[in-house]
Amino acid sequence: MVNPVQNIPESGVDERMRQAVAGLGVTLAVLVAFAAFHAPIWLVAALFVPFFGVSLLALQSLYGMCVFMGSRGMRDLGEGAEKVACTMTSCGLRAQSRRIWLTSFGGAVAMTGLAVAAIAIR
Repeated sequence: MVNPVQNIPESGVDERMRQAVAGLGVTLAVLVAFAAFHAPIWLVAALFVPFFGVSLLALQSLYGMCVFMGSRGMRDLGEGAEKVACTMTSCGLRAQSRRIWLTSFGGAVAMTGLAVAAIAIR
């Protein structure tokens, strides 16, 4: 397994975590409103989209990785975007980017499942 490589500066890491926390707060507020107004289950299941976005932002922050640049083998450490010259590092960025995408999908499925279950048993 390739060691994780950071491809964004600390300011990008902090910004992504702030966005993830704010997005999670808004999504949970919407979930509470759905519960209060007895929204249909399909509408609660539609919260998959914001849960996926929140999960993706949080994991990008935790790994210090922009998945869009990582999938192209690029990095931006504060001096502009650049292509990584080392083939091994570029492959590591791509692999880590795929792991983040898949883990975000799994996290969104789990959070949506919990939300649907919580609304269904009310």
